[in-house]
Amino acid sequence: MGIQGGPNAALNVSWPPAVNIGVTVMPSFSASLKPGTITDVELGLKSLQEANAAISVSGIHVKVDGCLGPVALRAQVTVAIATPTLDSTIKVYGQPHYL
Repeated sequence: MGIQGGPNAALNVSWPPAVNIGVTVMPSFSASLKPGTITDVELGLKSLQEANAAISVSGIHVKVDGCLGPVALRAQVTVAIATPTLDSTIKVYGQPHYL
């Protein structure tokens, strides 16, 4: 933020002739914008030992700093399976929630 300005003068052709002298002051604002980032926050990791497994998470708080545009939160689940003959990874995304 700042102020820009300087002296100016103008001559108007009229009757009677007139000379206007003044000072112009204009506020200015500048900012350096950069692209946002995507951050993955791991809330749990569970190794599957049997046919069923679960992770329960509650009371999560999210803080966003320095944001000039829209913010979206979206849950995702990653399932990675490894066998002697195959490694496979699947990601499932939830609906985005806009703040």
